[in-house]
Amino acid sequence: MADDVILSCDAALLTGPAPDTRLARPDHVWLVVEIAETTRLRGLKIKRIAYATVGVPVYRRSRLQWR
Repeated sequence: MADDVILSCDAALLTGPAPDTRLARPDHVWLVVEIAETTRLRGLKIKRIAYATVGVPVYRRSRLQWR
């Protein structure tokens, strides 16, 4: 993944304090959480691969079901 790519997530657990820029480097991220509606789950597969590529050790996603 290129250095200029920025991925956003719903929640993350960092290995230390958040940087002043609020943009954490992949090596500072321990856990990424994505919460999505059913229609967005396909797009999250791309993020799963991207997070794995840069070395984020734990990736979780949760699906919301509105009734």
